[in-house]
Parts: sequence; C-alpha cells; structure tokens
Amino acid sequence: MDVSAVARWRVVCLLMLGAFLGLSGVVYAVGLLPGDVAVHGEILEARGTLAHAAARWFDYGGKWVVLGPAMLAVFAWSPIARRHWWLWCALMPVGGAIEQLFKFLVGRPRPRGVHWGFPSGHGGPAWA
Repeated sequence: MDVSAVARWRVVCLLMLGAFLGLSGVVYAVGLLPGDVAVHGEILEARGTLAHAAARWFDYGGKWVVLGPAMLAVFAWSPIARRHWWLWCALMPVGGAIEQLFKFLVGRPRPRGVHWGFPSGHGGPAWA
C-alpha cells in the first residue's frame, strides 16, 4: 500500500474515532431519549415480517460462531492476512472488550430491560 493510501485510511479512522467519541459523549449526557420507547415499540410490532427475519440473520453474522470461521477463511485465502494473523487474533477480543467498556462508561439503558444499549455490538464483534 502506498504512503498516500495509508494516510487516507489514517484520516478516515481518526474521523470515525472522533465521531464515535463525540456520539458517546452526547449519549452519556442525554441518556434515554423520549422517542426511544416509541421507536422500540414500532420495531417490536414488525416482528414476523420478512425485514425482521432478515435483520435477525444479519445479526447472527456478528456472533463468534460466524466470525471465527470467517476469520479462518480469510487466513486461508489471503497471504497478507496470514502475515498479520496476530493482529487479527488480538483485535477480535479487544474490539468486544472495548465495546463492553464503553457500554459501562456511557451507561445508556435500552428502552426496556436491564442491559446497556450503547454502543451497539454491531459496530464490532458481538460475542454474545
């Protein structure tokens, strides 16, 4: 990868990190929004639809039983990934740990239930 491509990726990653940290600060300051319960109710009413079934399948793709074999397939296919295997293997659990840490720090509850709702596991590996 050339130097300019690396610089572009670095800028994109830093912008995304800044957006995540900024959004985390907003969610920490505001907490549960008034419309969250209503939107959650609308989503629950959509259960049984094709869109809901597709969303559940996509959600399953972020779990360890899919991510682990997918990572092994990437190793088998890509010599570059095999060269950096240690980085892949470290980022998988570290990403999940950072997600859980931010959930604890932000402390934003789900519209219903006792679990924390932000950030979503969909931004990184979901180990549940």
